[in-house]
Amino acid sequence: MKATTTETVDSSPLRVGDLLIAMDGDGSLGKASVFDLPDTPATTDSHVAVLRLTESETLPYAVACFLNSNWGRMQTNGLMTGATGQTQLSSGDLESVKLPERLVVDAKAVAEEYKETVLAYEPKVVKARRIICENAASVSRILIDAGALRVPKETEDWLCDASALFDFLAIVYPSVRNK
Repeated sequence: MKATTTETVDSSPLRVGDLLIAMDGDGSLGKASVFDLPDTPATTDSHVAVLRLTESETLPYAVACFLNSNWGRMQTNGLMTGATGQTQLSSGDLESVKLPERLVVDAKAVAEEYKETVLAYEPKVVKARRIICENAASVSRILIDAGALRVPKETEDWLCDASALFDFLAIVYPSVRNK
């Protein structure tokens, strides 16, 4: 998400449960997500389709799960038009995507498992920084245990705690934030 103006949000606000689909961009085309930030004014640009599926609050998650699967990606990639780097889907293309009937019937179960999977996902940058913090904590422990580094006990506890180091990075380097 990026900052926008009050006027653009007011003219086309997102609602919790809106299904968002990338309509262009090689590699991004057809990827889907559900807007689920209550009390967060937001809108999209013209490169994102917004679908309001009113059958149930779980259906958007089930459809996002399908669109992000190999089967959904094959359909949207097969529908794209345009040259490399300029690929896009039209609204008609999106309407022609075929969803399995059972997806709608089993939307609640699919949505619950999909949400758990998405919540467990950690972006590569965050994962890499977490690994670096774990290694830094281990190296600090080696230096302290060998007597090569002498620090007060509270500093030692902090230097050897990977979670504390990661939390510190989130304050110092905002791009580390994973929330």
